[in-house]
Order: sequence, then structure tokens, then C-alpha cells
Amino acid sequence: MVFDIAGAYTYMRCWTHPPDAAQRWASALTWILIPFALLLLLESFTATNPYRWIGSEHVLSQIRDGRIRAQGPFGTPILSGTVGAVTFPLLIPLWNTKRPICIAGTSACILIILTSGSSGPISSLLVSLAILSGWRWRHVAKPIAATTAAALVVLHFIKERPIWYLMALMGFVGCSTGWHRAYLIDSALAHLDDWWLAGCDRTSHWMPYALAAVPNHCDLTNYYLHLGVTAGLTPIALLLTILIRSIPPPKKILPAPIHNRSVPLSPPTTSHSASLLRWCLTAALCSHSVTFLSISYFDQISVFFWGLLGAIPAFLASEIRRSA
Repeated sequence: MVFDIAGAYTYMRCWTHPPDAAQRWASALTWILIPFALLLLLESFTATNPYRWIGSEHVLSQIRDGRIRAQGPFGTPILSGTVGAVTFPLLIPLWNTKRPICIAGTSACILIILTSGSSGPISSLLVSLAILSGWRWRHVAKPIAATTAAALVVLHFIKERPIWYLMALMGFVGCSTGWHRAYLIDSALAHLDDWWLAGCDRTSHWMPYALAAVPNHCDLTNYYLHLGVTAGLTPIALLLTILIRSIPPPKKILPAPIHNRSVPLSPPTTSHSASLLRWCLTAALCSHSVTFLSISYFDQISVFFWGLLGAIPAFLASEIRRSA
């Protein structure tokens, strides 16, 4: 896990450079997503994974309630759909410069989500859309965020069940397992003394059922709890800190002028395009943070999160230089 995380972050941190890093990366990602979406569409019609020809261990597609759930090269259809949900906001900055590519990329993202047949990616996309739609009210984003957080806290204490049971209501495709994810949080808190310090080797007693492939564990469909079971509360705290501090304020990302030091520096300003990019990156990170509640990143999907963290400084710097 450490090598996967460090490798994805370091690769993107070293090889993503301005100028136009964000624009070039989003354009290249679009040309990857389009064939990926088409292959998932093919799988959704044939119930056979086309990636079997290059070594995928999942030959036949999952079927739930008569609906084919395409997963492609990923370990589960939820992670396959998550790719579309978390990359959707990263393509929005192309709207003003490369509109056809933006339309093609976002359409591919939506197709990826729909073919996965999972509620989790739809919820993650709705989070992104909600944040993106608040772009025009970005100047009051902090009060809105604080009000939303306060409302959730109030709901937590006035409802019969904890606030995370709202996940049980998120059933967009039928036969959703939101209740399992909410009950898992309850069980993890009830058994906090088992894992808070350095994790634990057995969680099968947390839930009424265990994983057939891993009899000692229940299905840890929560990235925060997965890290907690692996190494205790410390990595959960670190992950939350990373999510909060991933995007620096504008005054810390603007390069200071190096000429004529005798002239007083004017207050830093951020261009419209750079502000939009920061907003879209925020939407992508929020989408990831919500997705962590419904699925654990256990395969190549981790590159889309940890690699993004490594690329954010280059993305912001390139957009500021491009619009300067």
C-alpha cells in the first residue's frame, strides 16, 4: 500500500510540469476515457469483460437485479464507475479553451458511471455537480460550507440513527447496499478498542457475514476504515488532513516577482481561469472524500487520487503562468 501511494504521488509530482500542465493532462485523459467508456458499453451489452484478452481475472460481468454491471480492468464495478465520477470535474476547465474535447470527455465520464450500474459513483458525481454549480457563489463558499456542516451535526443528534445512515437512502439503481456501509461504521465504532492504535487482523465479527475470499475480515467498503484496520487512527487523521490542506490559498501559489525588489509588491490576485481550476480541483477532492465512504481504494483507482495530489501544485502553477 505504501509503495502504491508513494509511487503514484511521486510519479505525478516529478513528471507533471508547467506550462499548460492542467490543460494537457485533461486533454490526454479524455483520449484515454473515450475508449475505456466504449469498452465498458460493450461489456454492458455482452456481459463479457473485453479486458479478459489482456489478462483481467474477471471474465464475466457482475449481474444484479438483471442489470449488467461493467467493471473493465477494475476489481469491482463501483471502482470502475468511480473513475468517471472523480475525473468529471477535472475536465470542466477545458470548456473555455477546448470545448469539443471537454464535451467528449464529460460524456465519456457519464457513460462510465451509467455502465457500472452502481449508486456510489452516481452519488459522487452529484457531489461534484453540486460543488461545480456553486461556482457563481464561490465568494460565500466558507459560510455555506460551515452552515452545511452545522446542519449535518444537528441532524446527527435529532435523528434516531446517526447521520451516516443517509447513505442507506442513496439507492439510484435498485438493490443498493447503503445500509451495509452505514452499519459498518457503527460496528467499527463499537469495536474501536480493537483497532484504534495499530489496526487489527480480524473484523469478521463486526458484521453478520464475512468475505469468502478473506474469511478473517468483513467487507470493508470504506477507505477510511480500511486504513484504520490496517494501521489505526493515525492514517485516518493524516488522510483527512491531506484532504483539507490539498489546495493552498491563492496567495501561496502565486509566484512572487523577482525584478525590481525596491518596488512594493501589490496584493496577489488570482485569474478567472486559475480560480476555476482550483474550484474544479476542490470538487474532485470532495468527490473522492465522499467516495471513500462507500468503497475502499484497493487497486489502480488509487492512482486517480494520490496521483492527483502529486499533480495539483503543477496544475495550479501552470494555470497561473498561462493566464498571467
